[in-house]
Parts: sequence; structure tokens; C-alpha cells
Amino acid sequence: MQIKNHKILHEIYRGAMTTVYKAQHLNLERPVLLKVLNKQWLQEQDLLERFQREARISAKLQHPNIVNVYDFEISEDLVYLSLEFVEGQTLQETIRITHPMPFKRILNITRDIASALDYAHQNGVIHRDIKPSNILLDENGNARLTDFGLASLHGSAHVTVQGQLVGTPAYMAPELIHGSPANRQSDFYSLGITLFEMLTATSPFFDEQPAVTLQNVMHAKLPDVSSLRDGIPENLKILLNALVQFEPAKRPKNAQTVLAYSQSNLKNQPDLFPPEKTKNSHSRMLFSALIICALFILSAWILWPRDKEKETQTENKTQAQVDPSNKPETITPVVE
Repeated sequence: MQIKNHKILHEIYRGAMTTVYKAQHLNLERPVLLKVLNKQWLQEQDLLERFQREARISAKLQHPNIVNVYDFEISEDLVYLSLEFVEGQTLQETIRITHPMPFKRILNITRDIASALDYAHQNGVIHRDIKPSNILLDENGNARLTDFGLASLHGSAHVTVQGQLVGTPAYMAPELIHGSPANRQSDFYSLGITLFEMLTATSPFFDEQPAVTLQNVMHAKLPDVSSLRDGIPENLKILLNALVQFEPAKRPKNAQTVLAYSQSNLKNQPDLFPPEKTKNSHSRMLFSALIICALFILSAWILWPRDKEKETQTENKTQAQVDPSNKPETITPVVE
């Protein structure tokens, strides 16, 4: 069987949208991973644009820890990506088979992906879907980042429709759920959840229902990793804590800091959490307290009942405001 310039060797995976083969590229004379869009989706413009985006972005990125794209075609009757064939398995499979993973191996994988992200970010590319199934481990144990189908390139038009969520809910940064644009810090958050999974073999927020998963990301507390596994090196715990901070500004500013903390025997580690100056911190606390007190006094003066009728009206309004039936809306994800 042949597909354009490829001789199909065997099928690896058949999914709802794509079929993946190991093939021999006839022009390049080398084995490749051939990802073919299934025929029923050939008229779906968003999927065609996703394939094209992955090919063009990946072609710009030449790095030892990023899977290369060799060839692609988008036509009326055929859409495919021809990628570098990595002999090995996904990180997702490795976690399932080899848990508990050795700490040294976890550090090496984290370093490799941080290096890939450092290169991608410097070239204006945000991956937007870091997770174990998008990380390949070759025969030498090196980690390779793949699947840039959801990636965004600085300065290019966004394919995603406004209001849709892009990524995998269990690894998605909280700010993305609120509609904020993806950036370096959102990639770091996804890397942090991946690191948590390498350490514990559990996905902390995952639920079979994507909407519940998103609610968990927003509201559930990340389990204490030390309660799930003993002996975790201190620098790994500090790095994990920094990567999964709820507020993007509290995560590492760049991948160089992540790389520093992924070194196994690092002595002079950079401070991921620069302490705030005590004076400024106290000043802000005092200012906030004064504002709250002023608002409280003003509210009390405005709402103070002038007679029995006004008191009743005030009570009714208060009851309406604290009505427990007023629940927040559930976020319904649109996941690619």
C-alpha cells in the first residue's frame, strides 16, 4: 500500500479523526510516522487549518527535543503529515508501565521538555497542549515534544474561534478556562501537571466528564505530592510548586529558570519565589484594610434602616443576595 511518496509498512493507530502509520518515505529513504486525516473529515476547514498550522510551525522548529516534520499535503482527497519516526513510546505509556519512575529519569525528561519549550518560546511558538501523550521517549531515554496542532505562533492569525477552549482540560491552565490567551506561563502550568503525573502516576484534576475536570482545575486543591510518594528531591518539589501556581505571574518567567531547577545536583538554585519587601507588603495590607473598613462604614450608613418598613426591605434584599440557589454557571468546554 502506498500513500503519495510513502510506502506503508504497518498501521500504528486508528482514531476518530486520524490514522497513523509507520511508513517509508520513498524520496527521503527513511522511516517516518505518517498521520493521515480520515476521509470523513476532509471537508472540515478547522481540521485542515490545524494540520497546516502544525506542519508550518513544526517546520520552523529544528531542535533535538522536538519531533521534526518532513513533508505534508493538503488536497481535496488527501491530507497527511509526514513526521520523524521516533523509536520508543509515549511518556503516558512509560508512566503506566514503569511507575514509580526513577527521580533521575523524571529530571531528565523535565529538562528535555523545558529545553524544547525554551527554544519554541524564543521562536514565538506556544505549544498549548503539553501532556504525557504528546511527549515521546526514544530508545536512549531522550524526550521529544510532538503534536503542534494546537500551537500558536506569535504574529499569525488564530484559527481557534473566540470563546472556545483549546487544549486538554486536565492539563489546561486556569486562566485559559476564563478565556485568557495562551502564553509561556500556561505552557509551564501544563508541564507542572505532567511533572505531577510522572511523580505520582495520577492526573490530579481528571474526571471522565470534561466539565467536571475544568471545575476541578478552577476550584480543587492540588494534592500534596509528598503524601503520594516519599523521598522526592527538594528541587523537584519546589519546581512543581512553582509551575502549578494558580496565578500566571507567580510561575517561572522563562524556561531557563525551569531548566536550572531540572538539574539533578544543582547547588546554586535560582529563587523561584522572590520575597516581597516587608515594607511594601505591610503597606499594601494596611491600605487594603483601610479600604475595606471605609467600604464597611459607608455600606452600614447607606443600609441603616430608617423605619420598620425599610428594615424589612433591607432584610429581604439581604436574603435575596445570599440565596444559595444562585450558583455559578458551569463552563462547557469545546476541546480540540
